[in-house]
Amino acid sequence: MERVEGDRELLRELLHLYFQEYPKLLAGISLAIDSRQADHVERLAHSLKSALLNLSAKPAADAAYHVERLGRDSKFQEAAASLTLLKKQLEVLHNAMVQHLKTSLP
Repeated sequence: MERVEGDRELLRELLHLYFQEYPKLLAGISLAIDSRQADHVERLAHSLKSALLNLSAKPAADAAYHVERLGRDSKFQEAAASLTLLKKQLEVLHNAMVQHLKTSLP
């Protein structure tokens, strides 16, 4: 709530956009790693990182940044391993956001 200065509607919009976009971004990153498209890995991971930073989700954003850098460096095997860690961070974040929505946003 701090990031959106208490604006519940803005928070709802950010969460809605995030829930809509992050599965597509993850799928795209995975496909880009599998097809060894470094520029796509970098761009998609950067987009995901930005969305996560908008939600003040620093641990997950850091994990996305790591994938972004590995993509930039064409380190596909390491990027695949880091993507697994990113997915775990996103699962934790997802569960926390769902719980937050249930308890604090009427």
